Amino acid sequence: MKCNNCGRELQDGMTICSCGATVAASAVGKDDGKKKKTISIIVGVVCLIVAAVLILGDVFEATDKVGSEESEYIEMVQEGSLYFFPDETVEDAFGDFFADPEWKSFVSEDGDRIVEFNGTCTYDYEDANCCIQFTVDEKTGEFEITYLDIAEDTFSGVDINEVLEIIFSE
Repeated sequence: MKCNNCGRELQDGMTICSCGATVAASAVGKDDGKKKKTISIIVGVVCLIVAAVLILGDVFEATDKVGSEESEYIEMVQEGSLYFFPDETVEDAFGDFFADPEWKSFVSEDGDRIVEFNGTCTYDYEDANCCIQFTVDEKTGEFEITYLDIAEDTFSGVDINEVLEIIFSE
């Protein structure tokens, strides 16, 4: 540190210079400036980390909401029953009939809530993939089968009812 009066180099801890001037206790040395800069950088990095954690927390929370919303519709269909088969839930009937059951939920290009079931069954004496889609009314919780295909053969109308009769009779 240097004397503010004469400019002489002072030893650490000196409070009076040989010229008689009192050395100010608030004089800032080169090291103090580096310390302040380092502290500023550390504070900045900590702020960035906190901001990143808050942003990522919101992203994960939004993902959880989507996942739980999809689960809600899947459970709605699984725990529900079909009009012609009111005594058995969809999940129980499908679980007894199909192997490797998989459920998912999504919104179609038309904006409809779809719950899709995929499983394996025997069709024409061979293992085949079956895809059944339910359209769910998000307001009322009612659902209906709007698509059914087995081994890429698409069924509609009365044919869907015949397939359901087989599934629910197992």
